[in-house]
Amino acid sequence: MFSTCSEDADPKITADTSGLELLHEQVVKDADLVIEVYSPETSFSGYNELCFLLKKASDDALIENASITMTPMMAMSDHSHSTPTIQPAESDQREAFRQGAVVFTMPSGDMENGC
Repeated sequence: MFSTCSEDADPKITADTSGLELLHEQVVKDADLVIEVYSPETSFSGYNELCFLLKKASDDALIENASITMTPMMAMSDHSHSTPTIQPAESDQREAFRQGAVVFTMPSGDMENGC
């Protein structure tokens, strides 16, 4: 009995981004990393669900066993402060994603540089 396989037969894990809006993408060249932040809707004042996807920059391979900590800062004209969060954890609904949430306590505007 003989068996062969090629790179094409190697199943590559893909992430289902349907129903999500890409809010931000950051490339970290020194770490061969791409961080993508998605949400079901555009960010607003209040509870915002966030979905994080980590990929290797060199080949777009998904990184599944990652730990993410977020500390969002809201920058005001004369000070800054953090905001409540639910730290990202492995998603039950979306393979390869880490899901968390942030509560933006006030809107950003022309006079402020908020998140």
